[in-house]
Amino acid sequence: MTEKELMLSEQLYIADDPELTREFMRAKRLTRLYNSTTEEQMDYRTQLLKNCSEGRGRICTSNLHSAVIMERTSP
Repeated sequence: MTEKELMLSEQLYIADDPELTREFMRAKRLTRLYNSTTEEQMDYRTQLLKNCSEGRGRICTSNLHSAVIMERTSP
């Protein structure tokens, strides 16, 4: 089994495996790009998320920021 297969099957694995390192660096890059977008860039955000998950339904990293819009109410 590859280190990635071991990791995905929740077994012990070597974390500094070259394949895992490449995927981690790619995920960090895509996360940084996503976090630098604005709410007007929804198409670009969607594209980044698709590139990130590669159809596996996984999010790049846990550092994706989300914005909460709060309405200001009059007193």
